[in-house]
Amino acid sequence: MRLAILLSALLVAGCLDTPVDTTGVPTLGAPPAANAITGLTMRYVEVELGVGETTQLGFTPRLSNNGAFIPHSLLWRSSAPEIAAVDANGIVTAVSPGQAYVTVTVDGYTGQTIVKVRTVTPPGR
Repeated sequence: MRLAILLSALLVAGCLDTPVDTTGVPTLGAPPAANAITGLTMRYVEVELGVGETTQLGFTPRLSNNGAFIPHSLLWRSSAPEIAAVDANGIVTAVSPGQAYVTVTVDGYTGQTIVKVRTVTPPGR
């Protein structure tokens, strides 16, 4: 009986220090990865907007496991903000005709969307 109690106590103590992934599955002694991202897939390869129009850009992270992804760093940037400006949430605004590259960098991985801005023709012309 004492042996059974001792073994049960050891089993419980061992379980308390067993690392698990975000789904609660034991990771066989290895701590879960601090960041499970392995790359990005952009929502759009290219978008076309008229001057003054906006759209929400986006990406899907490729993950090494099925856990939730919370980025450590995320930065949106436009190669030509005078043509296509982008805010911290990935909303791009067409400013003037031309072409710009909007890049997102997430935890060291980069994705890019081409933004083509055209002149808006007034109605009736």
